[in-house]
Amino acid sequence: MNALKVFAPHVLALIGGMGALWLGGYRPTGGYCLWGSVALGFAYSVAFLALVGLLPFSRYLRARPSGNWREAARRADVAIILGFGYELSPSGQMQPGAANQAFLEWTLANTTAQTLLVQEGVWVAACQPEETTCVAGDRILRRIHPHDPAHYVNTLATAVMAMDLMVQLGAQTAVLVAHDQQLYRAAADFERARQQRSVGRELRFIIPELPAMPYVSHSVHPQTRHAGLWRLAELFIARPRDFLSQIPNL
Repeated sequence: MNALKVFAPHVLALIGGMGALWLGGYRPTGGYCLWGSVALGFAYSVAFLALVGLLPFSRYLRARPSGNWREAARRADVAIILGFGYELSPSGQMQPGAANQAFLEWTLANTTAQTLLVQEGVWVAACQPEETTCVAGDRILRRIHPHDPAHYVNTLATAVMAMDLMVQLGAQTAVLVAHDQQLYRAAADFERARQQRSVGRELRFIIPELPAMPYVSHSVHPQTRHAGLWRLAELFIARPRDFLSQIPNL
């Protein structure tokens, strides 16, 4: 990921916040009003976050697709599908939610990969949670990692485990499928993991041009329920976290 693109929202927030603190405390007659500074700084912060969450910044978050990605996707060995939230039924059973269902349907329609490496939210879009093997149409689904609701697996760790599975399968190319507002970061994480690890450097990840994907209104992960919430979490937390994190040694 480009550092400027990752930290631009933080820089804008910092510059604006400092300006608001100064203006709020400024007195033409001299001295400094602490409470005015705090009030204007707080108001600026609320307004800035509201604008980021409400304005249509979807193009800013989208990934640039690979060249000739449609043809490449038709010839890829596997597809890797990252999960995006999930829901629970009244009995506590995991449900995929609209996003994971859409990811699976898009992958089946736009790739010919016979093996789909998926996270649990996508698995339950086609399989029962207790199943260890599953087929959707003529495609074989394989879990990237076991699901533990108490342990969150981030995108960097998922990239490492997915790459290890590709090496085990003898696969060389993979279509990377995620939410269209997450795919930029996911692509960067997978590429960084590929370059920095001693195994799997010959792998190639195809980045498709995805349509706008749905959110999950009753997701157990609050940030995946609404575009504005996701935008704030993606820009201010997820991107800088992944950019500054080391590749996990799993």
